[in-house]
Amino acid sequence: MKLNRTPSLHDRKWRNEENENWRKIEESSGKVDSVISEAEKTLTEAKKTNSENKDVQNQLDNLVIESGNANAEVSQARGDHALLKERFEDIESKRGDFVFTSNSSQPPKKGFSTNTYKLVRKIDADNIEVFQKTTSGYVRYLFRRNTGGSGYGVDYEALRIVRAEPISDIGLFKKVNAPTSGTVSRTFSTEGITAGLSNFFDSYNASSEKFAPSTNGELVPWTIATGASVTYRVDKPLNGKINVVFFSRQNYTGNDTVNIKINGRVARTVTIDDSFNQSFKRFDIPVFERATSTASPLDITIENTSSNEVYICAINLLKLSEYAGESVDSYFAMGSSLHPFISNSGASDYAFRNAENNQLFGSYHGGEVNARLDVMWRDSFHDRQTYVDFESIGTDKWAVMSNFSFRQSTVLIGRAYMRVDNDFNTDGTLQSYFSYSLLPNVDPIPLSTIWVAIVCTDPNFRIVRYPFYSPGTDTGHLYFDATEGYVIQETPAGNQQVHTRYSRFNNEYVGDPKASSISRATSYHKLYYAPVRNTDELVYPSVFQFSRAIDCFVY
Repeated sequence: MKLNRTPSLHDRKWRNEENENWRKIEESSGKVDSVISEAEKTLTEAKKTNSENKDVQNQLDNLVIESGNANAEVSQARGDHALLKERFEDIESKRGDFVFTSNSSQPPKKGFSTNTYKLVRKIDADNIEVFQKTTSGYVRYLFRRNTGGSGYGVDYEALRIVRAEPISDIGLFKKVNAPTSGTVSRTFSTEGITAGLSNFFDSYNASSEKFAPSTNGELVPWTIATGASVTYRVDKPLNGKINVVFFSRQNYTGNDTVNIKINGRVARTVTIDDSFNQSFKRFDIPVFERATSTASPLDITIENTSSNEVYICAINLLKLSEYAGESVDSYFAMGSSLHPFISNSGASDYAFRNAENNQLFGSYHGGEVNARLDVMWRDSFHDRQTYVDFESIGTDKWAVMSNFSFRQSTVLIGRAYMRVDNDFNTDGTLQSYFSYSLLPNVDPIPLSTIWVAIVCTDPNFRIVRYPFYSPGTDTGHLYFDATEGYVIQETPAGNQQVHTRYSRFNNEYVGDPKASSISRATSYHKLYYAPVRNTDELVYPSVFQFSRAIDCFVY
């Protein structure tokens, strides 16, 4: 490119400077021409390569089309698309459409938030029960694995909740049927014992149903003869407290005196008064042994100095709500006449629908293999609480713990991890934290449905109190709008409620905009929260977390 020079009408200095400017412009223009020339060559090569790629793609398309629909895998891979590449392109275009970010954290619990001791028992290889204090009485949770319903139809290895029910009261005690020295005997029937227990424990809403481990030496009177002594070896309590319980037998007990010794020293002399009714008499015994270590046992001697036989029932008889570190080796739980909170073994956790085959998986629906299950545990009275493998806990073993939780990791249909932490350290509350994440180097699972908060309440919880009012007379599926994750369901009598609290996701839902619903069936009233529900607008999350709490109230 050649430019005109500045004419000579300017002086020499002016002309020289101006010509130098034009020389620089010409030099730059030459470089631009060179860049343009190279770009044109590159574009020509790209067009040629693209033409060849298209030809290859056309050959592949023709190959698939000519093969017909005989190949089921090819047909399934195409989905609703004519060509396989169109399916891939559609997947790629939608993969970023839905971002799983929680826009509303789980609401706080309404009412009390205390933390008292829990009682946990591994019933057998697949079942574990947890007893927890609530507003009035207790809640018994039952968790089970290797059970489930329709869906993938295989691999139901997740430990999941199948029942939650009220318990009127729980008693802890140390058995006295086998003293370390001396003998006790059974000399009369147990008639009237139930009445004595009802007077001591909370008989409100109690039923005859009883939950207890399979042990001998239950809470019944054991006879100590006149002038006899028996000794029991008891772990030193963490709080320095011990009690001894006698049975006052109507018309047979009358102001009988007993010496209670600790390591050979009289700690207290008690009088068992006569009674108009069969009843339990509990006496607190001070512990003076300071020289022994925490792990050293104490010898508790019961010396009958009266002219009548006396009837010892237990050492350290306590309600679970009273427990504060005493040595116990047995328990029983009295059932309740109230309605269960959860009575159906259906889904009460999470579920996903795989759009590749339209099958549900997760929790109740299967397709879930256990990778790890750790349970908070301690084997003996003085053991430190720690997480142990669920398989290492023996059948019919139980423990009382100030804090309890269990955590499990499972693999969903061989392509994603599900991590679940279940925490019981707020009375009356099952708090669950869930985390979904893809396995390394796997394709995201296309999901058409995601349920992240499911609670399968007993059908008696048919009244909805919050976030709106429903009298509970309708059937079918009730969809509703909600701006926070808080739902209250209630029994007609109004003396029981289930509060479900859960984290919520983006306000722009994929599918039905009413993400919350309650299925009102004859066998359950099931709450669902589904940020994605039965939609063709598939989502492909690589990771997302959510939480849910179930609060059980008895009034």
